Amino acid sequence: SDMAIHTVIAEASGNPLNSLLLGALRSPVEASARMHLDDSRSESELTRVIDAHDAVVERICAGDPVGAASAMSYHFDLSLVHVKR
Repeated sequence: SDMAIHTVIAEASGNPLNSLLLGALRSPVEASARMHLDDSRSESELTRVIDAHDAVVERICAGDPVGAASAMSYHFDLSLVHVKR
């Protein structure tokens, strides 16, 4: 579902580069997800990730590009913390 939401957002952007970039990142992102399947994320961590996705979608639907970029930046920050662990 994580890749699905990113795919929908990339396609909805209307910028073909976003879909190309996401396609190029698909394999490493999926490999990282598989590698961390044994990770036990706390319920609060999972809630933060879901809330981060919700915030991105809400800002996009509101037509707020600055808010969407800010929400996406926060989402990337959460992802980096997990990957660095």
